[in-house]
Amino acid sequence: MDRAFYSAFQSGKGDRFLFKPAATVISARRAGTTATYDQLNKYFGITQMPIISSRYWNMVHGSTPEEVKKDEEGMQVMRIYLALEGVDRHKKSIKVIMIQIPIGSQYFYCYWG
Repeated sequence: MDRAFYSAFQSGKGDRFLFKPAATVISARRAGTTATYDQLNKYFGITQMPIISSRYWNMVHGSTPEEVKKDEEGMQVMRIYLALEGVDRHKKSIKVIMIQIPIGSQYFYCYWG
């Protein structure tokens, strides 16, 4: 992400991400999600991208899909996020791009249109 956002400014195309809706969804086994969520959203904030959020931070806890499904609060946050993201995508007719970032044994996903 450093490379993508840094190169956008260095190439003279600082508006490449301007006004494109973005969202960060974090999944982790335990702690660290809040700091990661904050760090990834700063990329979107400094490039004037509207950030699609939910009722709470877009994060779930669990190391497997089965464990994530047991995180009731996280699943509720994701349902609300998906509803809001769908409304925004429908309004703007954007194409969403996903980036998978491996960090240790976990993967973080970033979306933007």
